[in-house]
Amino acid sequence: MSFSFGSTASQATPFGSSSKPSFSFGSTNTATTSQAGFSGFGTSTTSSGFGSFGSTSTAAATPFGGLGSTPASTAPSLFGGTTFGNTAAKPNTGFGTGTFGANTGFGTGTSNFGSTAPSFGTNTFGTGSTFGSTFGKPTTTGFSGFATGLGTTSAFGQQQQPQQQQQQPQGPTNAHEALVAAVFSCNVFGDERDQVLAKWNLLQAQWGTGQAYYNRSAPPLELNEQNPLCRFKAVGYSRLGGKEDKDGHVAMMFNKPEQEIKSNQQGFITSLAGLLGNKPNLAANIETVKAVSDKKCQVVVYVVDKGAGGCHINASELSSFLNNGAARNTLTGAGCTSITPVTRPTPQMLDQYLQAPPPGMDMRLWKQAQADNPDPENYIPVPIIGFSEIKFRAQCQTSESGLQASYLRKASETLSELRTRRAASAATLAQLTARLNSLRHTLLQVIARQEVLGRVGAALSPEEEASRARLQELATQLAAPPLYNGRLNELLCAVRLQRSACAGAPYERYHLDPGAQEDVKQFLSFQQRGMAHLMDTAKKDLAALNTIAEGMAKLVRA
Repeated sequence: MSFSFGSTASQATPFGSSSKPSFSFGSTNTATTSQAGFSGFGTSTTSSGFGSFGSTSTAAATPFGGLGSTPASTAPSLFGGTTFGNTAAKPNTGFGTGTFGANTGFGTGTSNFGSTAPSFGTNTFGTGSTFGSTFGKPTTTGFSGFATGLGTTSAFGQQQQPQQQQQQPQGPTNAHEALVAAVFSCNVFGDERDQVLAKWNLLQAQWGTGQAYYNRSAPPLELNEQNPLCRFKAVGYSRLGGKEDKDGHVAMMFNKPEQEIKSNQQGFITSLAGLLGNKPNLAANIETVKAVSDKKCQVVVYVVDKGAGGCHINASELSSFLNNGAARNTLTGAGCTSITPVTRPTPQMLDQYLQAPPPGMDMRLWKQAQADNPDPENYIPVPIIGFSEIKFRAQCQTSESGLQASYLRKASETLSELRTRRAASAATLAQLTARLNSLRHTLLQVIARQEVLGRVGAALSPEEEASRARLQELATQLAAPPLYNGRLNELLCAVRLQRSACAGAPYERYHLDPGAQEDVKQFLSFQQRGMAHLMDTAKKDLAALNTIAEGMAKLVRA
C-alpha cells in the first residue's frame, strides 16, 4: 500500500531504461515520451520529470519563500535525473561537491550515494545553475547547443535558431571530447601556433583553471578542478551516515547562504507542507541546517505522519516524491540543486564505488587509499581535488573543533559548578553532623535527668548495690598506702616526665624515600670502609714504631 501525498508525479525515462511507474503517492504517474537519442541530445524530447538531461522543463522562478507556487517560466534542466536507487554513470566526485555523499560537507555525518557533481566544462554564461551535470555527460549548455536540435537556452543566455545551429560545423559532443580536442588536436590558427596553444591548454587543465581554445568556431571550454587532468589531487576519508531509511531524513542542497535559510525556517516548513498537500496529518520538520560553502547550504528534513502513530515517512519515499513532478520544479526554482535520502549505502553500492577510481584518479593511489583506511566500516575514501576543497575541509575541521571545544568548555563549567555544590553540600553535612551530635548529648542529658527524677526516693536495685560495693572495694584498695599508692605515684611521675620531654625543645623528624635511603646507606658504608682502612694503617704504623723502639733499645744496650 503506497502512501499518498496527494499530488501528481511524472517520471522521465533515462537512457537505456524502460519506462515504468515509480513510487506513487496517491496520484497518477505520467510516462514520458522520448525520441531515440542520448538523454535528448540531438533530438527533441518531451519530458515533465527529472530524468531528461538537456530537455526543456518547467522551473519556478519564485523566491525562496514561494515554495509550493505554480511554476511560471521555462529553463533548461541541468540535472541528470539519477536518483539514489537507479544505476548511474560514475559521478565526477569531489569532496563536498558531489562526491560519494551527495554534496554533503565534511563531518555532516550523511551519506547520500549516487548524486551528481558539479560540471567540468559547463559554460556558465547566462545559465541559471550548472550544478548537477558531471564531466563527460552530454550537455546543451557547455557549447552553445551546437549540433543539437533542441532550441534551448544557449551558453550565452540567448535563444539559438535551428538554422544557425545547422550552419555550425560538427564538434565535440561532450566535455571529455572537448578536453581531448583542446589538448591533442587544437585547431585554431592552422599552423605551429596550435601546438603552443595545446600545451597552454594542457597546463591550464593540469592547474584546474582557465579557458581552453581548441576550435575557431567553438566557444572556449571552461576548465575547473574537476577535469581529469587536474594534478592537485589527494584522497581523504569521510564518515558514512548511520541513518536508516525508516528515519526519513532527506538532504536538500540549496544555492543559498546558511543564514538565509535559518532566518526563514518557518516559511520553509510552511512551503514544504504546501508541497505535501497541506495535509493535517503530515508535519514537516527541519533536522539540521549546515553550510557547505559561502553560498551553499544543506538542509536535512523529515516528515512525521501523525495518523500512523508519529512514524516518519521513509527517506526513499519522501525523496522520490520531492524529486518528481511539480514538487521538483518548484524546489528547483527555489534554488534547490539536489534532493537525496540520508541513508547508509548498501554493500553493493560501496563495492561499485570502490571498484573504479574517480575520473583522473590513479588506480594505485585509489587502492592504496582503501588499504590505508583506518576504519573501513565507518569511513570511505573520497577524492580531494583542488585547493578549494582543502580549504573547505579545513574550515569544516575548524568549525567541528570549535564545536567540540565549546562542549568541553561547557562540560568544564558544569564540573566546576558541581564541585562548588559538592563543597557546599559537604560543609552543610558537617554542620548537620555537629548539630546531630549536640542533640544526642542533649538527649542523653535529658534522659539521665529524667531517670534521676524518676528514681528519687526509690531503693537501689540489686545490680546497683553490686556496682556500689565494687566501687567501694576499688576505692579501699587505692587508698591502701603500701599496695597501689606507690605504683600510681611512679606512673604519674613517668607520665609527667614524658610530657615535659615532649613539650621541651622541638626536634625535627625526617622522612627519606627509598632512593635517598639507599644513597645514605652507601655513603655510610664508604665511610665505614675508610675508617677501617685508617685503623689498619694506624695499627701498622704503631707496629712499625714498636719495632723501631725495640731496635733502638737493643742498639743502646749493645
